[in-house]
Amino acid sequence: MSRRVAAGLLAALLLAGCESVTSGTAVTSPTPRAAPSLPSLLEAPSPPATPAPPTGPAATAIADAARKTAESGSLRLRLSGQVTSATESGGNVLGTGESESPTRFHLLLTFLAGTQEVSTEIITIDGTSWGRQEGQAWKLISTKAAAGSDPRAYLNYASRVSDARDAGAEDRNGAPAHRYEATIGLGRTGATPSPGASPPAASAGRLVAWVDAAGRLVSQEISASTSQGTVNFRMDFLDLGAPVKVSPPDVAAASPTP
Repeated sequence: MSRRVAAGLLAALLLAGCESVTSGTAVTSPTPRAAPSLPSLLEAPSPPATPAPPTGPAATAIADAARKTAESGSLRLRLSGQVTSATESGGNVLGTGESESPTRFHLLLTFLAGTQEVSTEIITIDGTSWGRQEGQAWKLISTKAAAGSDPRAYLNYASRVSDARDAGAEDRNGAPAHRYEATIGLGRTGATPSPGASPPAASAGRLVAWVDAAGRLVSQEISASTSQGTVNFRMDFLDLGAPVKVSPPDVAAASPTP
């Protein structure tokens, strides 16, 4: 996989959460020019005008748990997974992030493929966002484009649940938890295609969610397989409500986005 395509892949991953889990407000994010088609599986769909309520007790439990996690005040994210593509060689993705509040957050994602390693990092502080790829200087970027880099945004998958079932008690990260399994909608079905391009197709994946004794979503696994390729990700939401400090990048001034 070329570094250009890998960089585009990470950009698409950073746009995975394109709506607020607490307010339901859509955020329009630009499509990365170098991204292959597979990452669209990881982008949350555009919200309907009137979001449908979850159906069934298991779906309700997942949605409620995601909301409680998002409202915890602060959290840390640990992400790991694998991506394969029908047209490009695949690789592993590792990520860490912190959300001090909905207006102060940081996310670092690293894509590993063979001997290649590409990292993308974004920080947002009260309306100002900076971004960089490894080996490059920080640049000021659109806060609107950076909205999906809030670790809380990955909780949006829980709002796309269908066919959910209660899978019973199961420890997660060494603590008692309750496991739920469900189908989820993936792909930005509301996106406008480029001129001459086919409309993006809705895709489905699988979500496994773990809810702790306090009713909070503390871990989830997402998987999808289509003709475009496959994705398998694990996301752990850690230190819920514990103090988290997100600071601006350590630079005198970031250069503006060209």
